[in-house]
Amino acid sequence: MEEHWSHKPKDESSNLSATIMKPILDRVKRALSASRSLVKPKHDVYDHPLSGMCYIASEAYYHLEGKKLGYKPKRATYKSISHWWLEHPNGLILDLTAAQFPFKFPYKLGKWTAFLTKQPSKRTKQIIALVIGMADMTDLESVAN
Repeated sequence: MEEHWSHKPKDESSNLSATIMKPILDRVKRALSASRSLVKPKHDVYDHPLSGMCYIASEAYYHLEGKKLGYKPKRATYKSISHWWLEHPNGLILDLTAAQFPFKFPYKLGKWTAFLTKQPSKRTKQIIALVIGMADMTDLESVAN
């Protein structure tokens, strides 16, 4: 899969990308690839394994560790397609499903938003359960809210 980082932070001295726990990102990606059945057909626009998974990918990572690191959800509609990702106030964009697009997504169109539910959605809970199931006991503390 392609790199998670779509943009570098505005503040080049920031080291947030090193702060993010790669094992959790990798587990979210593995959980997504095992969960194609969670994609709603109307969101499966591109012929790509990550197509239609931006909301649950962003929401899952946010609840697992993104919120603690200061990331917030953003959303934009481009070419009639709604897309979700996480962004840090310093400008670092974390888009776990960026590889689905055959073009560079115009993140500048994004607006800060909230997820559709205060707690993880039903589909996102399934991804989180898979991620936690992949973790060993020493990792569980890092993914607990």
